[in-house]
Amino acid sequence: MKRSVTIKDVAQIAGVAHTTVSRVINKDSRITQATCDRVRRAMKKLDYQPNLIARGLVRNRTQVIALIGPEVANFFLPIIRSVAESSASRDYAMMLFSTNTWIKEAMSFEWVAQNWLVDGMLVYNLIHHPEVPPEIIKLKSRISPFVFINKFLREPEMNAVGVDNYHAVNLAVEHLVALDHRRIGIFYGDVTSVDGFERKDAFEKALRKAGVPVDPSLEFCGMWRDEDAFKETLRMLEGDARPTAIFCANDIMAIGAMRAIREKGLSVPRDISLVGFDDLETSRYIDVPLTTIRPPLADVGTRSVELLMDVLKDPTRPPQQIALHAELIVRASTAKPAG
Repeated sequence: MKRSVTIKDVAQIAGVAHTTVSRVINKDSRITQATCDRVRRAMKKLDYQPNLIARGLVRNRTQVIALIGPEVANFFLPIIRSVAESSASRDYAMMLFSTNTWIKEAMSFEWVAQNWLVDGMLVYNLIHHPEVPPEIIKLKSRISPFVFINKFLREPEMNAVGVDNYHAVNLAVEHLVALDHRRIGIFYGDVTSVDGFERKDAFEKALRKAGVPVDPSLEFCGMWRDEDAFKETLRMLEGDARPTAIFCANDIMAIGAMRAIREKGLSVPRDISLVGFDDLETSRYIDVPLTTIRPPLADVGTRSVELLMDVLKDPTRPPQQIALHAELIVRASTAKPAG
């Protein structure tokens, strides 16, 4: 069996002490560039790969972060990819844990920190909480540093990065109001979720800000699904005073609503304008390309890793909340009301 290459083999080829090789691997700023280059050439020649476990013991770091999130779905994939890429660029590996309920997740914080030897955690939880639960406050001083994703953006005691739903939904409402729509409906998601609660709340606040009345008869829960939005749109259109525009809290519901509008013999946007949220790739290629909100999900993942790295460098730094702005993408599904 071929003998594994060791750090001492690299040191011998490079003509330096094995402690110098260790310092180069750990990016010690005291080592000159010339010495670094010589050591890296020796590592390449011997095809030497540092042992991450041994390296972690020396630095008291595992170079691993955990991403705890919901089941893998379309909206979560860009965040997973960007967290993985941003972690790798910093010589960190990412471990992915999936959980959909708050109870399981709150228990998993401590379990992951104690059993998986991670340096820190990124937590994407879907459940809306009007304030930070006490169990999280207690855990802050007992486990690895953590950063919330798309949650607690307005809680000063939490480190958090996410999309500002209030700014994003305001963009959609401002666009429809600028087109002279005054009867604007909404399909919102499950209000027990962060995005469901915030996007519905943001919609009502944006209408009031624009001087447009909030009409509860035009508010429907689509539970994020196209089939629910399809059925609710059919029911909405049975009324005498239908909306001239509908904001959907995700693109999937907008696609369901569009199908129902077409089935009723109406057209988008001539009879009803539609705005979605997410900018799914599908939304660009449907019969009437969808006007939608594009959230910067890849940036959310990258900035979350950056914030976690900052916390790891200085655990005493004040908590930071980073709210990122989405973009309105105008396509063919919105226009001025007929007549």
